[in-house]
Amino acid sequence: MELSEIILTLVGILAAITGGVVKSLVADLKAVEKQISALPKEYVMKSEYHDDIKEIKHLIEKLFDKVNEK
Repeated sequence: MELSEIILTLVGILAAITGGVVKSLVADLKAVEKQISALPKEYVMKSEYHDDIKEIKHLIEKLFDKVNEK
């Protein structure tokens, strides 16, 4: 076996491994993109509960005031 055949074989193996890694990364990236596009459907933004949070904080303040009075 000549040196050039060994080098070409190593380059081929390296190219196959690199192709597999790139394919895996692309598949993972597509999965992440699907998850990101589903965020508005699955999660509620904080701004949607802003009034509810204010009301809860107000109720907690009332409770603390009653506890502090006793």
